[in-house]
Amino acid sequence: MLDKLPRRVVLCGGLVVFTVANAAAALAPNYWTLMAARIVAALAAAGVTSAAFATATAGAPEGRQGSYLSVVTAGMTVALFTGVPLGTLLGGTHGWRATFWLIAAVGAMARSPRPRWVAARTFERACCSSSGCSGWWELCSEDG
Repeated sequence: MLDKLPRRVVLCGGLVVFTVANAAAALAPNYWTLMAARIVAALAAAGVTSAAFATATAGAPEGRQGSYLSVVTAGMTVALFTGVPLGTLLGGTHGWRATFWLIAAVGAMARSPRPRWVAARTFERACCSSSGCSGWWELCSEDG
């Protein structure tokens, strides 16, 4: 379904939906509202994840697709194994809503220009050789 949309729309729009859904989860007045917000966040994350893999593969120079995919996979793995314990600690000390506020804040920061640039440059240094793949990171920039 999302393959008909431009990757930029899926990545950037999905990140916005993910952020808003987590803020809605933090504000949820009851269990069913919380579950609905979590389902929306999960669907947005699924769309962003598949678009991230597709973008990494499409943006990689010939023969470097594996390196690009490994960086995306590593980033998602690091996010999971650091986010779950941090969220558990935060939820245990400040209540479950604090965890969702943190996720929403991280999502909002990821959508701002500076963190995208830093993450993209890190990815570029890790994956790109002199084969000319610079500039792919402008995917979500306001003017790119």
